[in-house]
Amino acid sequence: MPFLKDYLEQLWMLTNQMAPWLLMGLLFAGILNQYIPKQNIRRKLGESRWKSLIRATLIGVPLPLCSCGVIPVGVSLYKNGASKGACNSFLISTPQTGIDSILATYSLMGFPFALLRPLIAFLTGIFGGWLTHNAERRYNNKHPLSPNRPACSDNECSITDKATASSEDKKDTSKHNRYNPKNKIASVLHYGFVEMMDDIAGRLIIGLLLAALLSVLIPADFFTDKLGNTRLEIPLMLALSIPLYVCATGSIPIAAIFLMKGLSPGAALVFLMAGPATNIATISIIRSALGKIALRTYLVAIIGGAVFFGILVNLCIPREIFISRPEPAVSSHHSGSFHILSLAGTILLLICLALYLIRKISRKKNKHPMKQKNTYRIKVAGMNCNHCKRNVEEHLQTIEKLENLSVNLESGLVSFSGHPDIEQVKATIKSIGYQVIEP
Repeated sequence: MPFLKDYLEQLWMLTNQMAPWLLMGLLFAGILNQYIPKQNIRRKLGESRWKSLIRATLIGVPLPLCSCGVIPVGVSLYKNGASKGACNSFLISTPQTGIDSILATYSLMGFPFALLRPLIAFLTGIFGGWLTHNAERRYNNKHPLSPNRPACSDNECSITDKATASSEDKKDTSKHNRYNPKNKIASVLHYGFVEMMDDIAGRLIIGLLLAALLSVLIPADFFTDKLGNTRLEIPLMLALSIPLYVCATGSIPIAAIFLMKGLSPGAALVFLMAGPATNIATISIIRSALGKIALRTYLVAIIGGAVFFGILVNLCIPREIFISRPEPAVSSHHSGSFHILSLAGTILLLICLALYLIRKISRKKNKHPMKQKNTYRIKVAGMNCNHCKRNVEEHLQTIEKLENLSVNLESGLVSFSGHPDIEQVKATIKSIGYQVIEP
């Protein structure tokens, strides 16, 4: 019983400290999605090398996309004319942080980490894009007749890409017209507290539950007493973070507990960087869509950047700056109006999580809908979040004679009716980075 009591107290403390900042971040995410058209982003990434790298990184840092959600966006940027360097800058910087995780980082780990995360995401994004650009240029100089474009040849993609590009202009315009001032607020709230919540809730719950468990099980100053060497902590965190995929927000409570138990700030930073930006699905899709060279430079930028900045933080920034408080960052604020705000935020967050679980159960019940007459079903691999689902929907809706489109995220089934070109449907799905599972 004492263990359960301590565990629940730690779980409540972490949730209470994180809730108001996370909810604020989700609100900002909805605002960003509503007022920054995707087509404008794509147009800005086809210009000169340095401008495109900087713009791709600046766009990526505040966007609240996880590493699975960012992949279709990055592939779409590439298909619409962005360079591989700009795409890699975007793919590297985006999953490391976001407006929601920046505020959540401040809530649990304080201002220094909240400042370092977006700054390092920006620097590694620029470095990765520059590395990709130079590597691709060297390869193309050596192989001028066989450019490294593995996803598909120019001829194969021309029909799909042109249709997609032209239709996206129309869709952006129609979307803008559809969201009049009366329902813009509803759109912002739906995206932030339903779609984004569905994307991060599962990993957030796991992160909080695991962080509370680690807080109870790991003794104080465990890393200092047991390891006693910060050189071992960084490779240990790197080895732990790469296979253990957590989103940028879900990784925060775990890193905060590690820091409280004596882990060096640099090693905690490695966990925050490498965990959200790497997983098997991301690696395989980058390899398929952008090629081996882009994948290598992506991994070098993420892993090399995490190790470099982790060592730099340990060497150059006093540990006391990061652990000046015995508890996570906002514990001193738990008084007066902020205590009421935290309590209200926690209740609202718990309601959002409960609604997420209800939606998830409902989707599982409808995982295998009855096949209607003249209805086609295609199994798609690689859809891991609502961004993936929406990306597939937006591209397939541009295909002529395709009707009654339905994309089930739980089962990976894409259902539709009408008389579309089935091969065009499959080619469109593949062109944005997903796999069609043939029966």
